[in-house]
Amino acid sequence: MTEHQDIIRHGLSYHPPYDWGMMMDFYKMRLIPGVEMITDNKDYRRTIRIVKKLENYSGWIEIAPVQGAPQVMVTMSGSLKGVEMEVLERVRVAFDLDLRPERLPEILPRGIRLPGCFDAFEMATRAILGQQITVRAALTLTARVVGLLGSHADTPWDELTHYFPQAKSISSITDPITEVLGPLGVIKTRSHSIQALATAIASGEIVLQRGVDPLLVYNQLLSLKGIGPWTAQYLTMRGTSWPDAFPVTDIGIRHALEPLLRDHEGKLLFADENAGVSGLSKYKINKLYEASALAYADAFRPWRSYLTIALWSTL
Repeated sequence: MTEHQDIIRHGLSYHPPYDWGMMMDFYKMRLIPGVEMITDNKDYRRTIRIVKKLENYSGWIEIAPVQGAPQVMVTMSGSLKGVEMEVLERVRVAFDLDLRPERLPEILPRGIRLPGCFDAFEMATRAILGQQITVRAALTLTARVVGLLGSHADTPWDELTHYFPQAKSISSITDPITEVLGPLGVIKTRSHSIQALATAIASGEIVLQRGVDPLLVYNQLLSLKGIGPWTAQYLTMRGTSWPDAFPVTDIGIRHALEPLLRDHEGKLLFADENAGVSGLSKYKINKLYEASALAYADAFRPWRSYLTIALWSTL
């Protein structure tokens, strides 16, 4: 099956408003080199592989907003004929096209959406590799993993060169995973976490897709060594389109939220280093913050994931 057969195009509608720029800003911070790209016009392009009835389909897609209409245009390589509906469903999930914005709390930014994912294992691997390191370092590690374990892709764009390695291929590596990923700069614990997650996804033990019970997935992820509450919430939020995740320990959320938190008298708790927290230990300050943040976020249930995205967008 070649990748430059006839081009396939489909228009997908959404319920306006839609802040496409905010969505592209989110993806731009997390792009996987060689697999994804965003153009100057904020069109999203990527390689994609789908398995259907034991047959592998691979190709590329482009998603672009339609000017003057509540639609995105999806262009895909002819090699994806046969899985068009599966591709379009992934687009709807990845860009949250099915949301009814009027259901969200009015205080949230107009046009906000919850980024999903095209491939749960890909998204999860990128998140694990990015734990406690800079964005630049995470991009470097991810590019190395793709270069070593991904497969070559033929696309119209020089920036898109590879398909991300599938969970099955990572789970089936027989050499010690630390000897495979270690030389790339991936530390031991994350190497084991990536392979454990690959095995769980490849076997069907963990299913990261929309419609699955998010709390079940969250607890399954927590059972994997090296995956803590923050990572489990993030993966569940994006992997299952969970609308009510709120990773309260996230440092970015804390930076964005602290200036908004008030005590029972309406006074700012964290306006400066001494406001409302003088004399408290670091541990008690952290617990005060978490309790205050959870109380603040409570008003956004069951849409706290959208609050999370809104707070991240201010950083």
